[in-house]
Amino acid sequence: MPTIRSSAMELHVSEDGASVALVNRASRSRWVLDTETCLADGSGRDAVDFRVGPEEATEGYVGDRAPSAVAFETGGVEVQGDRSLLVSRRGPAGELTVRYELTEDACRITALAGRSTVTSCALPGAFRPTGVDAPAVALAKNQGVWHLGAGAPFSLLMTRNGHGGWSMPFFAPVGESEALLTIIETEHDARIWFEKSADGRVNVTAGVRALARVFQTRT
Repeated sequence: MPTIRSSAMELHVSEDGASVALVNRASRSRWVLDTETCLADGSGRDAVDFRVGPEEATEGYVGDRAPSAVAFETGGVEVQGDRSLLVSRRGPAGELTVRYELTEDACRITALAGRSTVTSCALPGAFRPTGVDAPAVALAKNQGVWHLGAGAPFSLLMTRNGHGGWSMPFFAPVGESEALLTIIETEHDARIWFEKSADGRVNVTAGVRALARVFQTRT
């Protein structure tokens, strides 16, 4: 299994790019990318439906008739030195190539527009702490949200604005002993997909739109 390492963490990726795991080298906690949330669309539309839960659980900013993002089917991985690798995934929406790069204390994840044909995608999908299906989530929505993973199902695809959406470009799911903080760059084109599915899982990830159309990387 291709692996890259920094002093703080390890990243393990399967040969087909479908399995991705981020490991804290100090605590040995493991965060696994949920493949069901690795979705993309190739229609070029701005309003794209990202969700795993049923239609009746949906609320937020995407209409019921919006085209749905779909999963990937195949892929591969290319190691680029000790701290960087490329993961390519292909499916009905097109191809998405993502670069994972480890710094001393972080993992930078970048969608490469020049090598990707999808026009919107989850970036990269929801990382889930091992053994925790419904993690608490800290989110800068309104004056701040601390969602405990309980309550009724919902599905939100939020744009950046101060009232209905998110006001600062970050979120953090919380595992048993630590949180995984995600900071979104090029935030003006970003979305946050935040969902509790009908089976009780909590999914939170960044999303990007117009990826190939504007030929700009997203991180």
